[in-house]
Amino acid sequence: MDLKWIQWFLLSFKGRINRAPFVFFNILLSFIYMLLLGAIGTEEPGAEEKAAIVMVAFLLWPSLAVQAKRWHDIDKSAWFILFNLIPLGAVVTFVINALLIGTKGPNRFGNDPLDGKPRVFEGRSLDPGELKALLGIGIVIMLCILSYAIYIYFLS
Repeated sequence: MDLKWIQWFLLSFKGRINRAPFVFFNILLSFIYMLLLGAIGTEEPGAEEKAAIVMVAFLLWPSLAVQAKRWHDIDKSAWFILFNLIPLGAVVTFVINALLIGTKGPNRFGNDPLDGKPRVFEGRSLDPGELKALLGIGIVIMLCILSYAIYIYFLS
């Protein structure tokens, strides 16, 4: 890994990346957030807000660039990043980008990042029953999170 690749990965909105670097980057962001929160201290009032402000200030552009390249890999425009503005949209876009297989071969955004490399789930796809079950579980989880948030913020 050289400096030009890191610069392209973190700052450029052009090109494609597969699921592995996308998921790794988001796990790394979560780890950095937890470290930052630990450094600020959770006992201090507004600690979460301070950690979030620091994260947004330093990592917004790299986060958007990585997500844009992931959207490009599934042959979608980077404008799909705007779904992050919808409540719970960031969760949905993360799940879509983490689970959908990229376009095989070159597409309008560049060459296949896995060209010539083994694909983990080659030939495996969800049948309609599995897809309905997965969507149902996702909807139930989102409703649980939403109801918990409503309970915490409005009823407690």
